[in-house]
Amino acid sequence: MDDQKTCQHCTHGLCISKVSIFKSLSHQEMIEVLKKVRHITVMKGDTFVHEGDQSSTLFIINTGIAKLTRSSSIGKEQIIALQSDGDIIGEYYLLTDYEPYNFSAVALSDINLCTLSKKDMDAILDTHPQLCRSMLTELSKKMIDIENKLQNIAITETDSKVAFLLIQLYEKFGYVSEDGPVIDNPLSREDMANFAGMTRETMSRYLNRLAKDGMIRFIDKNKIVLVKKDKLEMWL
Repeated sequence: MDDQKTCQHCTHGLCISKVSIFKSLSHQEMIEVLKKVRHITVMKGDTFVHEGDQSSTLFIINTGIAKLTRSSSIGKEQIIALQSDGDIIGEYYLLTDYEPYNFSAVALSDINLCTLSKKDMDAILDTHPQLCRSMLTELSKKMIDIENKLQNIAITETDSKVAFLLIQLYEKFGYVSEDGPVIDNPLSREDMANFAGMTRETMSRYLNRLAKDGMIRFIDKNKIVLVKKDKLEMWL
C-alpha cells in the first residue's frame, strides 16, 4: 500500500460525487470536504482493513473492487460483501467510539481509495448534520442487503444459492451485450463458494450443470452470460 498523499485527482469532486451520502452537498461544500480527503493506492491481493484492528477511517472506492470478509470460528473465510466504484467502507464505525473492525477488506483488483479520518468525518458531520440522515439511509440499505444474504445462506437448496449469487453479481458487475446479460465476474471459484456458503467443488459442479442445461454460458474465465436470467430469478 502506497503512503498517503494529497488526493490530486479528485479536485473536481470525483470521489465525493460518486458517494450517495455526499450528494446533498453543494459544489462548494464538496470542495471543502475534499480538502480533508487523502488518497491511497492498494495493489490487487492486499488487505487494507484487518479484522480486529481499531476503526479510524472511512474508505471510498474511487476505482477498483474489494471483498469484505469475516473469519468463521474454524478460521474459514466468509465473504460478506463486494464493493466497487463509489462504495464506502467503514461508515458503520464512524458512529462508534473506535470499535474494532469485524471484517477485513481485500483488494480484488488494484484500487484507488479516497479516505477520511474519523476525526475529520466527525467535523464534517458537525458542520453538515443533514449528512447523518444520508448515512442512516445507506446503513439501512446495507442492513437489508446483509439480511437478504443471510437468508440465502440459510437456504438448503443449492440451486437457489447459486442463482442468488449470480443475480447479485449481475446487479453489481453486469451489463447487457449482444450476447445478453453478462457478468464481468471479479471472483474466483473459491471466492464464489465462500460468498454463497458452500465448498468450491460444489460451486464448480453446479455452475457446470447450469452451463450444460443452457442456463448460463462462459465466454471466458471471467465473463458469464445469463442465458436464462428470468429462470434464475424464479429460483430466488
